[in-house]
Amino acid sequence: MAHSNGHKTADDIVVESGRNWTQWYNELDSPKFRGSSCDEVEDILVYEYGIERNWARRITNRFAAKHSFHSGTEDLPCFEISVRKTFDYPINEVFWNASQWFESEQRATETELLNGNLLTCQWKTDHSKIEVKFHKKGEGKTQMILQHDRIHSRMDAEIMRNFWKESLRGMVEAL
Repeated sequence: MAHSNGHKTADDIVVESGRNWTQWYNELDSPKFRGSSCDEVEDILVYEYGIERNWARRITNRFAAKHSFHSGTEDLPCFEISVRKTFDYPINEVFWNASQWFESEQRATETELLNGNLLTCQWKTDHSKIEVKFHKKGEGKTQMILQHDRIHSRMDAEIMRNFWKESLRGMVEAL
């Protein structure tokens, strides 16, 4: 549920999952989730709690940004970043160019292409996850939203945010 401006509200989490953020933080802080990685927590939320994958990821990442999940003695924090840009090109051209960019850069492995609206990849260096959504924004305009999840440190997240801000432009320059 999003307001007309496209932004999520605090009430959206309740509508989508039946719990508010405080309730989720308390749940994820319980013994059931201790010793779990971000991927494991996300899977538990999807398969045991029936939460949609994108909301399970959002809940997991938001909790992990405030806390760290532990697996044995290894810290496994996970951070996410999101970058968006609108281009003056039709959606099919922007999608195709983005897909070609990921293939030519050889930094990520494409895991899914969906109807010219969604591209998912795994970043090769750290196996973090990238989801790129494409939205038509009027005649000949396309908004690209790139979300990069499972980044292992706050510093790496900022580095990747800057990388993607610069790279989004380059993905469509060949148009």
